[in-house]
Amino acid sequence: MNLKKYIINTVKGLGLFTVLAFSSGEANAQLNGTYTINSASATSGTNYQTWTAFATAFNAAAITGPVTVNVLTDELNTATAITLNANAGSSATNTLTIDGGSKKLQGNSALVNAVLRLNGVDYMTLKNLTIENTSTTPGGIWFTNQADYNT
Repeated sequence: MNLKKYIINTVKGLGLFTVLAFSSGEANAQLNGTYTINSASATSGTNYQTWTAFATAFNAAAITGPVTVNVLTDELNTATAITLNANAGSSATNTLTIDGGSKKLQGNSALVNAVLRLNGVDYMTLKNLTIENTSTTPGGIWFTNQADYNT
């Protein structure tokens, strides 16, 4: 290979490396629109098979518009609390509404005293859901770390 080709290939390689290096930052997911929690359907961009899967996505994402979650199946015997953390995108406009669809969220979470933990979550509405803790330490919903404006 002659020197000119070597230099051109090296510069191209460095250019590609630079582009990849500066574009490899973590991309934050965004949530807005309607989603489901349905163990009878495959996981998709709008369906989560478990409450834990939804909580993981919610905790990693930024709310960019109103979010509605329709619960279509019961979830029984969760071993740990389902924790929803504060979301910087939450506001009086960018709300989280979970419609339990008359389903049940049941857990045995004596270690954290609750089945559902709202850890700083703001502007959330939870409706039509039965929450049952079957452990010897009672607790259904735990509001913590300034979880405000919740219904």
